Amino acid sequence: MIAISYDGWDPAGLVRYLLGPGRYEEHINPRVIAGSRPPELLDPRPVTVMDGAPESVGLKAFDPAGLQALYTYLETGVREAGLPLRTPGPDSLFAGREGYVWHTPVRLAPEDPILDDQTWARIAHRLMRATGIDQAGCRWVAIRHGEDHIHLAAVLVHWRDGQWRRFYPGLWKRRLREEVRRIEREMGLRETADADRTATPALTKGEWRRAKRTGAEPARVWLRRRVSQLAATVTGAAEFDAGLRREGIMVRYRYDKQGDTVGYSVAAPWQASATGMVLYSGAKLAPELTWPKLLQRWTTTPSVETVPRQHHDRVSPQDRQAVLDEATRIVEDAAATIRAEPAHGAAIGWAAGEMLHAMARTAEFPAIGGFTAAAEQLGPATRTPHQVLPDRLALAGVSRHLRGLARRLASINAFPPPGRGSSATAQAQFTLALASLLAEIGAWYQNRDRAPQARAACQGTASLRRTPSRGSPATPMAVESQGHAPVSQRASRGPQPGTQWPRAPRRS
Repeated sequence: MIAISYDGWDPAGLVRYLLGPGRYEEHINPRVIAGSRPPELLDPRPVTVMDGAPESVGLKAFDPAGLQALYTYLETGVREAGLPLRTPGPDSLFAGREGYVWHTPVRLAPEDPILDDQTWARIAHRLMRATGIDQAGCRWVAIRHGEDHIHLAAVLVHWRDGQWRRFYPGLWKRRLREEVRRIEREMGLRETADADRTATPALTKGEWRRAKRTGAEPARVWLRRRVSQLAATVTGAAEFDAGLRREGIMVRYRYDKQGDTVGYSVAAPWQASATGMVLYSGAKLAPELTWPKLLQRWTTTPSVETVPRQHHDRVSPQDRQAVLDEATRIVEDAAATIRAEPAHGAAIGWAAGEMLHAMARTAEFPAIGGFTAAAEQLGPATRTPHQVLPDRLALAGVSRHLRGLARRLASINAFPPPGRGSSATAQAQFTLALASLLAEIGAWYQNRDRAPQARAACQGTASLRRTPSRGSPATPMAVESQGHAPVSQRASRGPQPGTQWPRAPRRS
C-alpha cells in the first residue's frame, strides 16, 4: 500500500477533480466514502446519468447544491484564518509556503484484492487518526473513484481558542507510514519497505506523462542504468568522467571554494540542445549515486589484478576461463559466509549489487538482459536503511573480494559475444553461483522481517536463472526499443560520443 502526500491551496479545485471524470485515468462512479462527518452528509447525490453511461458519473451529474455544500464545509474557516483560497502569487505573503490543502492518494499493489467501500472507509479513518489531522478537528473527506485506490483530502485549519487557526501535524509522515505498514500486515496485503531514506527517486508527473505519450524510456531511468553500471566498473573519478563522455552523456561538476568537486549532474544525449538540456544530479538518480557516496565506494575498492593480454589487447580463452572459475569460487564463498557470519550480510548484499551492474555492462551492454534486470530488481536489497552504504564496506573480507572481482571481470570482458572462444560452461556456472548468492541474500532479509528486500532478491534470482550463458545480443537496447535512435545515429540531436562537452566553470 502506497500513500504519497501533496499540498496545495485550492480545496474546491481538488474535490472537483476527484469527483470529476478524470484527465489521465477514467474516474468510475466517484463518491465520498468517509470523512470527518458521516459520508451520507458529505457525498453530493448524483441526479441523472448522462449519455447512457451508468458508471461514468462526472461533476455535471451531481446535484449542484450538494457540491456547493461540500465545498463550503471544507472551506469553512479558511478565510477567517487569513489563508488564500487559490494558489498565492509570487508577491504574496504565502508565496513559497506549504499549502494548507493536504492530499494523499492511497493505492494497493496490483496483486492485492479489491476492497469494498466499508473496508476503505475504515482504512481512511485509521490513516487520518495516525496523522493527527482527525483528532485536531480538521475537516477531511475520503473519495473513491477507482477499484484499487482512494484519495484523502483535508483542509489543515481547525478551531482553537475561539478562532480558526492553521494546523501543522507533527511527524505525520512517519506515523502515516507506520500505520500503513500495520494495515498491510493485518490485512495480508503486499508489504512495502519502511521509510528508510534509501528509495530510488520516482518519476515526476511530467516524466511519466511524457513516457506514456511518446512510448520512450524516461531519460532519468536510462541515465540511472548507465551511471550505475559505469560506477560499478571503474575505480576512480577520472575513469568515471571518461566513461560518461565516451558514451555521449553530458556531465557537469560542482566545485567548492577550494576547487574540489562536490557534486555532478548528467543529461541524456538526446535531451541536449543549443537552448539547454535536462540535467539530473546524482541524488535525483539514486541514493548511492551521489558524489560523496561514489567517492566512498571508489576509495574502498581494491585494486584490479592485471591479466596477461595477447594480440589486439585480448585475453586468452584459458585466462578468461581461469578468472571465471576463480569468480565462481569467490561467489560460492560469499554465499557460505552469509550463512556462517550473518553480520556480513549487508556488505555482501551491496557487493552483489555492484557485481550485477558490472556484469550487465560486461555481458549485455548496451542491451538489456538478465543481469541488467537482476541488478535493478536487487537495488532495494543492497542499501542499508538511513545510510545507503553498509558500515562494513571498507573492511577486508569476501565482500571486498566481490567488489574487486566485479571490476576485474569487467576489465577482461568475461562474457564476450559468441564465436570468440569463450567457455560457455564456466559462464553458466558463474551465473548460477551468482543466482544462488542472491537467494541467500533474500533468505537473510527474510530472517530479519524485511519482506520487500527479500522479494527484491528473489526477483533478481529469477532473472539470473533465465540469463543465457553467452551475453544477450537478442535483447534490443532500451533506448532503441523505446523509440530513440542509437547514439551513433543522432547526428542532429546533440554531440556524438567523445565530444568535449562544456564544463561548469570552477569557483575561485
